[in-house]
Amino acid sequence: MPPAKRVDPFTNINDINSMKEYFFKKKRIRDLTIFIIGINTGLYPTDLIHLKYCHVLNDDFSIKIEIDLSMFGRYRIKSVPINESVVSILNEYINYSKATNLDNYMFKSQRRNSLYSNSLNKIIKDATVTLALNGNFGSSSLRKTYLYHTLGICMHYYHDDEVNYKTINTNL
Repeated sequence: MPPAKRVDPFTNINDINSMKEYFFKKKRIRDLTIFIIGINTGLYPTDLIHLKYCHVLNDDFSIKIEIDLSMFGRYRIKSVPINESVVSILNEYINYSKATNLDNYMFKSQRRNSLYSNSLNKIIKDATVTLALNGNFGSSSLRKTYLYHTLGICMHYYHDDEVNYKTINTNL
């Protein structure tokens, strides 16, 4: 089996806006929400697709100010703040999805409770191919985009303790 190709971050803000517009025009609110949360939080793709409503909503269904990362077990930090872009799309998505149970997965597939990671990869790849964006994009592009725009560089490998999420205030 050949080694997997590295994916690129969305370095161009116009490409990010094109992706948002593409999902919006196609009425793919779930995919738009995943995209916006992914590029604004830096969550790993597998953690992103396993988000439950309780991770982003309080008991009264108001939006939390941060996502608790302790349940994922791989982060050295405890939480990541939820910025204005994420709050805005979450408000829209919660109304769209008619969330009633905080223990439900946010991003369901037609056949399962949550998306498969290869499904998220296909969603991103298909959109970038349709939009004819230059680069090799996939599900990890979301996390890399967050790092690129918050740190100002594209890092292929890094340790979570090098990023202080509390000081980052970027809205993508």
